[in-house]
Amino acid sequence: MKHHILAVFLFGLSTLAGVAESEGVQTRKVDAKEYSSGESDAQRDLKQGKVVYEIVGEPSMIDVELKKIAARDYGIEVKFHGCVRGPRVDYDQGYLDTVIAYLKKKYSFDPVMKVEKELRAKGAGAKAEDGAKPQTEVKPEVQLKPETAPR
Repeated sequence: MKHHILAVFLFGLSTLAGVAESEGVQTRKVDAKEYSSGESDAQRDLKQGKVVYEIVGEPSMIDVELKKIAARDYGIEVKFHGCVRGPRVDYDQGYLDTVIAYLKKKYSFDPVMKVEKELRAKGAGAKAEDGAKPQTEVKPEVQLKPETAPR
């Protein structure tokens, strides 16, 4: 009986391992033409003195400050795309990779990532010092006029 239970257990374990392996992360093929087009456009913009750093991700409370410091201290225009990438993922990645390589060559680090890290550390330190919970943005409720209220 013990051997039967052990055999069933091992069979189940090996089946789960096979399923996990077959459901691994699938990679998608990069569109080299789109990526190259993004690189070319970034190089053109950089030659014109225009440094645009595009960030895709969930909005954060530090976004406004990050944008201000990057522009003031490094001449970088930071743009935020929100959570969803645009339709030209490879173009955007080629553009961003080119801008980051330029910045790392110029400063020996990525200034936007440095500023972001400092702002997050500063925010975490301030919260720890005063024991306050993270603040959430509170938006005022919109008051509808009686004539525009939903019916």
